Amino acid sequence: MMDQTIRGTKRSWISTLLLAVAIPVCLGIGFVGQFGSLMMLREVRMLERLPVTPLDAAIPGPIRAVGTARPLQDSDQKTTFKSRWTDTPSLWVRSTEEVKKKDSDGNSHWDTVSDRTDFVDFDLQDSSGMMLIIPDQGISSYINESWQNRKGDRRYTEYRIVPGDQIRVVGLVGDRDGRTAITFNESGEYIPILANRPIRSIRSSIGFTSTLLIVLSVLGISGSCVAFMLLFRLQNTLAFVLVVGIMETSILLVGGYIMLSRDLQASHQSALDSEQAARKIIKSDFEKLGISWDGKWLDDAAFDQASKAAAPGPRIALIRENLGARFHRTEEIRNRFPQWVVAGTAGVPSLPNIVDGSARTEKSTIQTARPFWMMPFIGLIAGLVLGFIGLRIGMNRVKLKRLIENIPNTPCDEVEIGITELVGRVKDLDEEDATRLTGPLTDKDCVWFDYHVQEWRGTGKNRHLHTIERRKKHTQFCCEDDSGHIPVNLDGAKIISGRSAVKKSGNRVYTEKSLREGDPLYILGSGEIDESTGDSLMIRKDPDGLPYLVSNLPESRIKTRQITAGFWLLAIGMSALTSVMLFVTSFAGTASAMAQLLAAMGSIILVVLVVLIILYNDLVFLRQRVLTSRSNIDVALKKRLDLLPSLESVAKGYAKHESDTQKLIAELRTSIEVADDGKNDDGTASNQALRKLLATRESYPDLKANTVFENLMRNITSLENEIAARRQGFNATVERYRSRIHTLPEAIIAKTFGFHDIAFLKWEAKMIAFEDFDLAPTPTEQKESSPPASEGNRPSSPPPSESA
Repeated sequence: MMDQTIRGTKRSWISTLLLAVAIPVCLGIGFVGQFGSLMMLREVRMLERLPVTPLDAAIPGPIRAVGTARPLQDSDQKTTFKSRWTDTPSLWVRSTEEVKKKDSDGNSHWDTVSDRTDFVDFDLQDSSGMMLIIPDQGISSYINESWQNRKGDRRYTEYRIVPGDQIRVVGLVGDRDGRTAITFNESGEYIPILANRPIRSIRSSIGFTSTLLIVLSVLGISGSCVAFMLLFRLQNTLAFVLVVGIMETSILLVGGYIMLSRDLQASHQSALDSEQAARKIIKSDFEKLGISWDGKWLDDAAFDQASKAAAPGPRIALIRENLGARFHRTEEIRNRFPQWVVAGTAGVPSLPNIVDGSARTEKSTIQTARPFWMMPFIGLIAGLVLGFIGLRIGMNRVKLKRLIENIPNTPCDEVEIGITELVGRVKDLDEEDATRLTGPLTDKDCVWFDYHVQEWRGTGKNRHLHTIERRKKHTQFCCEDDSGHIPVNLDGAKIISGRSAVKKSGNRVYTEKSLREGDPLYILGSGEIDESTGDSLMIRKDPDGLPYLVSNLPESRIKTRQITAGFWLLAIGMSALTSVMLFVTSFAGTASAMAQLLAAMGSIILVVLVVLIILYNDLVFLRQRVLTSRSNIDVALKKRLDLLPSLESVAKGYAKHESDTQKLIAELRTSIEVADDGKNDDGTASNQALRKLLATRESYPDLKANTVFENLMRNITSLENEIAARRQGFNATVERYRSRIHTLPEAIIAKTFGFHDIAFLKWEAKMIAFEDFDLAPTPTEQKESSPPASEGNRPSSPPPSESA
């Protein structure tokens, strides 16, 4: 048996539980995204601080070097090995095997079967010397694809470093078995990297990934705020945006401060450690050369003398030059905003100058790392599209929710032309030829249905429902409440139904949503002239495009649904706007915590401005409704002023006409009686009088003046009820307007833009000047038109005839 009851009239405990769980989950996603983003930004800073160092000038600590890969010479170790798929003599190889699979929809994808990295120790050689490279499994490899081949549904790929390849290395200089080597398995202020592409492109790639993670973080934080607001039934849009802004700003500020302070402290200490190691080596080399050095890095004379001497003199100059470049890069980063603020509060002092400013080389300059334009461009376009869709649709949902709040409920018999809100129940039309609908799934009578047939397709994570058939139909019906009823045309309406029947058969799912007679009914629509009658109203879509909403759910649930969708869409829109701003900065090669904070704050500020515009427009809308309601009262008063004199004239005329007719009837009756008592045996007078009386009766079959007076009283009552209803509607609109302009934050907007109080309408008890409204005939008219005595009180003898 299918469940056909109306569901969703209140929030379920499952929804409450999901919201409660979503808060920590989304917040966790936000924290993880921010942590990952900040760690990647720190990696970018590590790479920025390291200049390219000649191998001969290497000192213990982090190093960034460029050279040619060479097999080990005079070594008992294995110098090369054959690659897995092509048997190519190699020094380092990553080999993958993938298999092509298809889902039930025919979409193909590649699954990784194996991913293996093999390597041997090798030498790195540059123009200054050679150094041992000891690879490790934990290296971040940025090696381009060297070979790929497909066999059937298998794909094989190799990424190789072979003897003679130009590579980039970022590692840690240390001692291995009495030989200086670059290793990758120890911690330090560096990222273990083997690459055959420029480090600058790696920096841009890491920065781009950091941007994506911060967007994920912003989305997670926004999602937690959405869940929090909905869980506690807080539906104020401006409050939501401000909560999101405070949360994101606070988390980004605190997280950014912690990351920056640790980064500055670690980089400062690493630079000092390198300075001590360099000082020890240089001091020893100066002693070998017999050159006196006072231990000051700015002793240019000693270093100039060393650079012109034999080995290890040139090495001394190279070490100083590279150490100076590293110190200068570190200080450049420290002196950026907000790093210099964090450095001051964290107690990180400036580093000393190693070389004079005029002696600095190109190595001291941090080169801008701009990413390849395509990825940021795609991200920019995607962000703009998602931001536009999220903010536009989200704001539309917010505006619809506020429109529902701004429009007071109107009884069915008091509907006027224009936007209106009705609460009642579904009622079929009374006409015999009215169209009847039957639900395709439930076989129950209804006035609207949405029939949906879907089929499960795909497998695993790609499993989804595919639409086979979608059919919607509706017929005209009435909205009925205690005051009366009014026809409803559903053309163009957005219908939200809580009545849903579901049936599953095999892989197919059949769903029917419907509106049935007797269902509770909420309508936000427009009162328009019913074209079929021409003199009455019906509810239909507003010609100016205002929302038209019909539902069998309570108004409170409709508002909750709208604001729920609105909040989630706004969260997506704000995250997308953040990504847009970050992708714009990435074109300039800027990747920093400050840029992330400013982008997040910028998107929030923009949304706050949009919300303030909506609040201002709401106040304008409410003020216009007040003015319109007051004009409607004037229209009703003018209608009464014009109509009542006409009704008075008609009633008085009808009363006089009936009085004359009654007089004629009395005369005819008298003439008959006289004829009956006379001596005229041929009956001519009696027959003539009877025929005249019958003709008068045929012409005036109903001589009841009280019908006219009843109609007059009914019109007077209707006019007074209409005025009273419009007065109540005016005061209800004023009440909503005054409530808004005295509630924060609308009160600030109202005071700023001059929205003043509007007084309630005070109504006098005296409704009509009845002293000017006279339906009673004058005494003279009454005497002249008084009918003769009724038959029951007729005189015993007729009045004398003329012959008498």
